[in-house]
Amino acid sequence: MFGPPGDAPFVDATFLQRLAAERHDDDECVVPQSGGAGLSTTLEPLAALYDRTALLREGSVVFHTGGGSIQGVIRRLRARVVTNIDARAFMNVNTPAEYRALRDAYDCRYEDYRCSATPP
Repeated sequence: MFGPPGDAPFVDATFLQRLAAERHDDDECVVPQSGGAGLSTTLEPLAALYDRTALLREGSVVFHTGGGSIQGVIRRLRARVVTNIDARAFMNVNTPAEYRALRDAYDCRYEDYRCSATPP
């Protein structure tokens, strides 16, 4: 199961294919990790690939006990963490100003989100 964030323009088919390629048969979740290389790291649960049955099973437990967060659900799943993901995948765009900044930084347009620049 994959429900990507709607404000992340670089989460695309290539991103999903990378997660799917990393998945092993017994994985209940494949979650990307941002950061690294001297930066703090963060799991990115909104951009993860989940086994639907496992997510419903563990999500119900976590959320019905009142202490729920998707991070708590991931801790209960057999999760594979994927590193070395293009940092652009975790950029989000919520305002026209953020869109313009992203477009200018990566020399891209809405119609062609494959950008020519590499991430800063």
